[in-house]
Amino acid sequence: MKQKLLNFLSSRGILTNFFKVLIDASVLMLAYFIAFGLRFDLNIPAQHFIVFKHTIGFAVVIQLFFINVLGVNQSQWRYVSLQDVLNLLAALIIGWIGFIIYLYFANLLSVPRSVLFLYFILGFIFTGTARFAPRLLFKIQSRFARDKKRVLVIGAGKAGEMIIRQMKGDPSLGFYPVALVDDSPKKQNTKIHGVKVSGTVNDLKRIVKKKYIDEIIIATPAASPGEMRRIVRACEETEVDFKTVPGPKEIVNGMVQV
Repeated sequence: MKQKLLNFLSSRGILTNFFKVLIDASVLMLAYFIAFGLRFDLNIPAQHFIVFKHTIGFAVVIQLFFINVLGVNQSQWRYVSLQDVLNLLAALIIGWIGFIIYLYFANLLSVPRSVLFLYFILGFIFTGTARFAPRLLFKIQSRFARDKKRVLVIGAGKAGEMIIRQMKGDPSLGFYPVALVDDSPKKQNTKIHGVKVSGTVNDLKRIVKKKYIDEIIIATPAASPGEMRRIVRACEETEVDFKTVPGPKEIVNGMVQV
C-alpha cells in the first residue's frame, strides 16, 4: 500500500514538487536569518529577534507563493536555464515587494531596510544555487563517465541486478549504468545498486532521450516470446543499440560477459 502511494505521488510529480518547496522554504528561512545576523554582526538584539520570529513565516510563505504561482518550479532543476533564473528573479521581486507591503500594513516597519535588502539578495543566491546544484552534479557525473557507454537495463530482476553489479564492479568494461526499466508496478522508483527503475517499457523512448542512453541491455530471460517481441520493438523505436543477455546462471558460469 505504501509503495503504491509513493508510485502514485511520484508519477504525478507530487513528491518532486514537495521536495522543491521544502528546499526553497529551508534556504529562504536561512537567508532571512543570515540577513538579520549580518545586520547586527551575528548578535541580534532581543527586540529585533522578536521581530524576526514574528515576520519569518510570512517572509518565506509569500516568496513560496509567487515562486509556485508563476510556475518557476515546473521546470526540472537538472536542466535549469537562464530563462528559469529570470523567472525565479521575477517571482522573488514580486514576493519581496509583497512582503514590504505586508510589513507596512501590519505596522512592523521595525524590520531594518538593510535586512530586507540582504534577504532579497541572499534569497536569490540560495534559491538559485539550489537549482543549479543538480545541473552541476550531473555535469560532474557525466564528465567522470565520459569514456563509458551510458546504459539502460531492461529488467529489474536477478539478471538485471547481476549485470549492474558487474558493470559497477569492473570499470574496465566501459559501461555506465544509468537507468532501469521494468513493467512491474511494485518495482517503480526502487533502486538496484543505486540505479533507479525509471519507468516501464512503454516509457523507454522517453527515458532514452532524457538520459542520453548509448546502449540498451535486455535482461529479461523469463519473458515470453510475445513479451520479448514487444521489448525488441520498443528498443528499435529508440534507434539506440541494444543487446539481449541470457539468464543469471549463464552469467554466473562466465558464459556471458557484458
